[in-house]
Amino acid sequence: MISSDSPYEVNDMYYGDVKKLADEFLEFAHSCFDDDEKILEGLIVSVYWKLCCDKFSSLAQIIDYLEYIGDFNDQLPYLRKWENTDFSPYLILGDWFCKNASKYLAS
Repeated sequence: MISSDSPYEVNDMYYGDVKKLADEFLEFAHSCFDDDEKILEGLIVSVYWKLCCDKFSSLAQIIDYLEYIGDFNDQLPYLRKWENTDFSPYLILGDWFCKNASKYLAS
């Protein structure tokens, strides 16, 4: 449930906007990548990289941070696979998401 001081009102319009964002994101992501799991993992990693790049100098540090704060516990074993791979092609997912999410989720 969203708190009363949230700019979002949880209603059909809000969920409709979230669905539009998800549909547009998946259309964009599938134009670049064909593996849904890698798209999700790439989005998680790339958004955290984009948001935290001034705090962390490596992908391993971001994943350690996610483990520390308890976010994405189910995905951590999969995210650990990214530590030794080139995830730079997936950075476009985070860029797209950060750029376009506010179009649907901003108050």
